[in-house]
Amino acid sequence: MPRLFPVVLLVSGLAFVAGCANQPGTPGTQAKKAAKAKVGRAGLPDVIKLGRPNDFTTVYLATRSIQKQGDKVQAWQFAVHDYPVPLGNVGTALSSEALVSFDCTQKKQALLQSRTFSDASGKKPIGEPVRFPDKPESYNPIKPKSVAAKALSIVCVTGPNPGSRAQ
Repeated sequence: MPRLFPVVLLVSGLAFVAGCANQPGTPGTQAKKAAKAKVGRAGLPDVIKLGRPNDFTTVYLATRSIQKQGDKVQAWQFAVHDYPVPLGNVGTALSSEALVSFDCTQKKQALLQSRTFSDASGKKPIGEPVRFPDKPESYNPIKPKSVAAKALSIVCVTGPNPGSRAQ
């Protein structure tokens, strides 16, 4: 049985399902490239496994998506669930994607966009992408030694990718 590749992002204790889209510049495309062991800029792989925030989800960072936006840095993350995650009356999610903004100075993050998928390949979206305002009050502190802390250390040290397509 093939391994599923969805993503859950924890923001201030709330779980947001993020995913594997199969569109140019989004995590699904990056995951396929990473599977071929391709190495991106600065010696980083295209996709970095950030860790498991819970017992059934693995979170990944698409390094080619890292992009500076004003005084913040944005990057796409995606999550893979070991089994389908119930979404109330709309079904279950096997994958998801999230655009996250990081404040490197204050060590905070904000969810800017997320989308869930009913399949592991990211071809069957559940509804439309959900966008969130990029406001100072939207940023939540990042806990040390968390999955988000690992993402922060990568995007803030690595810096933006000039060819990335964060939206």
